[in-house]
Amino acid sequence: MPPWPRKRSARITNGRALTGTQDSPMKLLPSIAGPADLKKLSIEQLPQLAAEVRQAICDQVAKSGGHLAPNLGVVDLTIAMHYVFDFGHDRLLWDVGHQCYTHKLLTGRQHLLGKLRQRGGMSGFPEPRESNFDLFSVGHAGTGISTAVGVARGDTLGGEGWSADNADGRRVAVVIGDASIVNGVAMEGLNNAGTLHRQFLVVLNDNGMSIAKPQGAVAAYFDHVRLSQGYSEFKKTAREFAKHMPGGSTLAEIYHRLGEVSKNLAHEVHTNGWFEHFNLVTVGPVDGHDIKALVDVLNEAKEFDRPMVLHVKTVKGKGFGFAEQDSCTFHSPSPFNMLDDMENEGCRVELKKSGRSFTAAFGEAMTDLMARDPKVVACTAAMPDGTGISKVQAKFPDRVWDTGICESHAADMMCGLAKTGWKPFMAVYSTFLQRAFDQCFQEAALQGLPLRLCLDRAGLVGGDGAVHHGFCDIAMLSVLPNAVIMGALDGPHQPPLSARGSARSLHQHRLPTV
Repeated sequence: MPPWPRKRSARITNGRALTGTQDSPMKLLPSIAGPADLKKLSIEQLPQLAAEVRQAICDQVAKSGGHLAPNLGVVDLTIAMHYVFDFGHDRLLWDVGHQCYTHKLLTGRQHLLGKLRQRGGMSGFPEPRESNFDLFSVGHAGTGISTAVGVARGDTLGGEGWSADNADGRRVAVVIGDASIVNGVAMEGLNNAGTLHRQFLVVLNDNGMSIAKPQGAVAAYFDHVRLSQGYSEFKKTAREFAKHMPGGSTLAEIYHRLGEVSKNLAHEVHTNGWFEHFNLVTVGPVDGHDIKALVDVLNEAKEFDRPMVLHVKTVKGKGFGFAEQDSCTFHSPSPFNMLDDMENEGCRVELKKSGRSFTAAFGEAMTDLMARDPKVVACTAAMPDGTGISKVQAKFPDRVWDTGICESHAADMMCGLAKTGWKPFMAVYSTFLQRAFDQCFQEAALQGLPLRLCLDRAGLVGGDGAVHHGFCDIAMLSVLPNAVIMGALDGPHQPPLSARGSARSLHQHRLPTV
């Protein structure tokens, strides 16, 4: 549904939303045809550019829908990275990729923004066919570090990797969120990144959120780390210490010169001790909205010839008060309208279609089923609202779990519950089931366990494109022994389908995107 006509629009500034009689004039953003133009700006101009980028993103997403809060949160970080690195030559990879709007605006694609997530316009995810600045077409979580390790190894083997002896080589950087890094594949990537003998930068975008609140022990660990001493304090301490040391005072020089004498100081670098076990030097947390501090630390990080994690603390939805306050609703909203008097009347998020959705019908059916059968349990993998599980979890918190972005673990966990006599339902998007196919085969089908897979967004999904279409589930699961595949004709058919299922078979329940 298109947004209502606006007499006045919301103007986005750094930190808050204001109303105005007309859109804030764009002074800097239209002049940025590519990263080379960005580098012509002074550091003092970058906050103004960030405000204009936020304005452009918010205005367009209000018209077309899209990932709003994730993109608003990384505007400053993305500007700083393009200001410091040369990603026409260096390598930049995005994990998931839904936070790439600023990256695209800075790399010659402003003219595509007006058709965001539409044919002939700007894809909502990185797309190599759209620009050479996008290395991979991505959309699933956790894969960025591993592919970046491969790129780094490939460049090094080809003699193109950056090092102190090869200043013309390519640097590698990958941006990953605190919710994505708990993926098993992300952990595998970190484990291998620590074996690299070259520059390799992992930027941890820590906003304390996934689509919903991150889950698990790692999320709790990051909560603790956010309270630790940040980079600015480390830098102050390091500079003072370096005055008494022979040689220079950059991060790389300090790290290499201090040796055993500097163990106490080195602790200031390694504020995230967890990453040390992967042989990764860690700096942070850094304020992800202080562009000057980001530029400073990135300038030093790019000269560091060992794998490094830069922990950046950001605010999801930064710059648009409503998205900051309710980042779940504004994670990927449908078209919405910014009313004349935002302070008094607020911002209304419109639904794509009227009436009850399959997702809502499934949530109601599951709630009723769990009320009638105390042996029924359910889980989702970081999609409680998108799958309808959130309402079920609110009523039965002891029998419903959100595992975070861990589909493989979720499937195995539910198989374990089935083995002990429970009746498990796993609710995920169809596209994300691809990440748990091995578990569906090995732990469910071969064991004859009754795992019920409730797949939302089955079929074509529209704006999110190829990386999110749900067209593989039937082909994947139909080859498994004793698998039963069902689909509800309409809302009233949801309850009986949700309740059905052999005591010894794998069930797939498909929910289309309507």
